Amino acid sequence: PSRILYDEQAAQEMSIEQITTLMHHEAGHAKFTDFRLMVEGQKQAKDEGHLRTSFWLLFEGIEDPRVNALEGEESPAIDRQIRTNQAKDLQDRLTESPVTQRPQMLQFAFNSFHYWLHGTPIPELQGTDVGRVTELAKPLLEQYFQNSDPEERKVLQKQIWDIAKELEKKDIEDE
Repeated sequence: PSRILYDEQAAQEMSIEQITTLMHHEAGHAKFTDFRLMVEGQKQAKDEGHLRTSFWLLFEGIEDPRVNALEGEESPAIDRQIRTNQAKDLQDRLTESPVTQRPQMLQFAFNSFHYWLHGTPIPELQGTDVGRVTELAKPLLEQYFQNSDPEERKVLQKQIWDIAKELEKKDIEDE
């Protein structure tokens, strides 16, 4: 990527700290994300009869924390800013509507992100299918969040996908 685009009106309503956090996050994607892994994962999902968007949600839920962690390694101040603002953003999203009423793949993405931020799953998801899947994936998530090798990440994302893809079925049934 060579450009970061955000809605101009939305950006004008953000604080400088929110904008700086987004810039760190998106710059982190430009520096650290191999988007070919996302495209390959989406192709694999489609070939298996799943929606590409289901894989994309999973990818967001595992790649965003990894990118934030790498950006945060630049300094404790940047890490603190990213974690504080991302935690607030996640909390805002979780209060917009009950997380359990959202698509399960989105719940998984939020739960993965929450796990990275706080070391715990979202309380409302404990005891649900999403909570169970997150528990199964937890060791893989921890490895993924700290990984810098694209080949290893490809294997990890496939393993996480193999655990989480069952959530899509429930989403389709609910649709």
